This record gives sequence, structure tokens and C-alpha cells, in this order.
Amino acid sequence: MNPTSDFILNQTMLRITDPKQSLAFYQDVLGMTLLDQFDFPEMSFTLYFMGYPSSEIPTDPAERAKWIFEQTGLLELTHNSVSYTHLRAHETGRNL
Repeated sequence: MNPTSDFILNQTMLRITDPKQSLAFYQDVLGMTLLDQFDFPEMSFTLYFMGYPSSEIPTDPAERAKWIFEQTGLLELTHNSVSYTHLRAHETGRNL
């Protein structure tokens, strides 16, 4: 038996430049649900967790945070609110 046969892809992260446009794409085109959003204004970024919920999303913030990371196929969209236009694409990890 392969020792990794029960492994699953749990989470991947993509950087985005336009949250409104990106959320619309993942929700309206791919049918994903915004599971939660975490804002970090002091560090100038926001995380959007998208997925296909396997059960009802908990309303309690602590329960929801734990539940999110138990979902398979979780997509983390990261929006940095500072401008990186002065950097070359390979320095930011994305195409500008």
C-alpha cells in the first residue's frame, strides 16, 4: 500500500489584486462559497477562504476557524493592499 494514498490536497493560496472581481469569479463561475474573511489591516492584507462546504458553516468565529481548516480543497485568496507595481513579477510571485 502506498503510504500517501489517504493524503488529500487541503489548501492552496493564490495572490489576488482585485478582491471583488476574484470573489465574483470563484463564487459565480466555480460555485465556491466564501467560508470566511480575515482582515489584517496592520499588515495590509486580507485572506479570503473559499471552498465547497461539506456541512453547515459554524456561526461561532472560533468554531468556524477550526472547521475551515478541516475542509478539503480549501482555496486561500490573499490580497495585499499595498502596491507592488514598482517590483518585477518574479519578486512578488505573480504576474503584474
